[in-house]
Amino acid sequence: MNYNDCKFTDNIKQVIETINDVFKIKDIWKHVCIVWTKCYYYIPEEDLDEGKKNKEQFKQNIISFINQINKTNETIDIKMYYVDSKLVKGSGNIRSEKEIERLIKWGRGLKSIDEKEINKLVDEYKEILYEEKEEEGETLRETEFKITYEINIYRRCIKIKNNGEKIVDNWVLFSTKITTEKKKTFMEKVWGVVKPLGVISLYLVGGVVIGAVGGAVIGAVGGGA
Repeated sequence: MNYNDCKFTDNIKQVIETINDVFKIKDIWKHVCIVWTKCYYYIPEEDLDEGKKNKEQFKQNIISFINQINKTNETIDIKMYYVDSKLVKGSGNIRSEKEIERLIKWGRGLKSIDEKEINKLVDEYKEILYEEKEEEGETLRETEFKITYEINIYRRCIKIKNNGEKIVDNWVLFSTKITTEKKKTFMEKVWGVVKPLGVISLYLVGGVVIGAVGGAVIGAVGGGA
């Protein structure tokens, strides 16, 4: 995550839902952390401490969202680390080096994920698809030439098993946005067009479950040395 941008966006929510959907493993969120990058060595310590307050709120938003989609009220502790992703030789960035050491120590200290759970996950599903569509929402304001209205964005997950069977989830309202445009443009819109968001292919690397989503990679840290 970029240290300079900690907005809790729809894309962040999608990542959380993806982890939640894909890694059906007990206590999976104990194996997830947030690494804030671009915490450059020249940022004063007091400024970094002030920035961490906003990051704590970001973390609480994530925890609340996890409990919301799981319909639970769990106390979840997600670790956060602050690193300089552009180390300059000779800069003496001890602060970032210590954070990286803390991150490695945390990963090694995690309880290993049950191998049976990992194998079950990979053996059951070949890939997981995500789709999105937009539907017309409530009209908020209308003039002779322009219209202001809501657009409801729906998403669903399609799980494909290794035997070819498809499990298609129901469409779920993901977010709503408000837009203003010319009436002519509005009248020409086609609603309900399904767009693919991405495909997650599951595979195993050294006992750790990895999900590849296009160019991005998400994974569950298994723990241990």
